Amino acid sequence: MLMTLAVAMETLLSVEPSPFLTWLMALVAAGFLLNGLYVGLLWAKFFPTWLAVIATILDVCLAIGLLVMLTKHAHILLPLMVFPAMLAGVRWNTEGGLLAALPIALAYGVPIIPLLNDNLDQPRLINALLVTVADALVLFLAGGVPGFFIRQRIELTEAANEAELSQSRVANERAKLVSEMASTLSSTLNYRKVLRAMIDLA
Repeated sequence: MLMTLAVAMETLLSVEPSPFLTWLMALVAAGFLLNGLYVGLLWAKFFPTWLAVIATILDVCLAIGLLVMLTKHAHILLPLMVFPAMLAGVRWNTEGGLLAALPIALAYGVPIIPLLNDNLDQPRLINALLVTVADALVLFLAGGVPGFFIRQRIELTEAANEAELSQSRVANERAKLVSEMASTLSSTLNYRKVLRAMIDLA
């Protein structure tokens, strides 16, 4: 929304209006509608995995659409571009985050293609390549790092659950043995049988 306002102000102040302003407004409106729909579905507690996949794909498409329309402001948009990749990494795993980051990183690389054929402007090409590689690195880190930490947390939680289950099993076995011993003690007054049962149980 802030980028749309910035582009609208730039269009009003400049001699040549931006050709993408109408499309940009439509894209932002689509983003608002989609996010409103997501909030409603989450409030209704209906957000299955297939819907999460569709939401992530749409988020990536919206991000690429913003990049195409606002190529001049691509570096300012980087904090926004990080979100689809980061959410995919948080929602699934490192691979999901990297997969979401890949098309956005490729969209950042598209403006370099015309510079590759221009042999006269080598410094500009090198600068554009370095900036694009840095942007792609940020996107891949944002997509990959959350999934790594979440996987570690899941593994720690699973290990803690396994340890707790093992302790519960031991406590259950002890309770069963005490119950059997109490049953043996109450069923006979013969001290030999009681001692034998205690030794067996021990």
